Amino acid sequence: MRAVKFYVLCYVLLPLYLVPLIPLGTFREYLEAQGKFTGFGWVIQLIAVPCLLAAFWLAHRTACYIAIEDRSLISTLKLTARDLRVCLACLPLVGYWFSPRKNGH
Repeated sequence: MRAVKFYVLCYVLLPLYLVPLIPLGTFREYLEAQGKFTGFGWVIQLIAVPCLLAAFWLAHRTACYIAIEDRSLISTLKLTARDLRVCLACLPLVGYWFSPRKNGH
C-alpha cells in the first residue's frame, strides 16, 4: 500500500513543483512572438531542463518522506529543502553559497 501511496504522491506533487516553470515558458513564447532575441529562447530552454529534472527529484524525495517515512508535510518540506541544499553544495561553481558555515548560520 505504501508503494501506491508513493506513486500517487509523486504524480500529485510533480505539477506543484513544475509551477515555477510556467512563467519561464510564457516569457520564451513572448520573445518568440516578438521576433526579438530568438537566441535567448535557447538560454531559457537550457535553464528549463535542469529545473524540470529538479522538479522530478523534489517530487520523488518529498513522496519518499511522506509515504515511506510517514512524516508530516512541514517536516517533509524541511527535509527536502535540506537534501536540496546538500546536493547544491556539491556543485563546483555555486556550492559555496549552499555549504554550511562554520559559525552555524
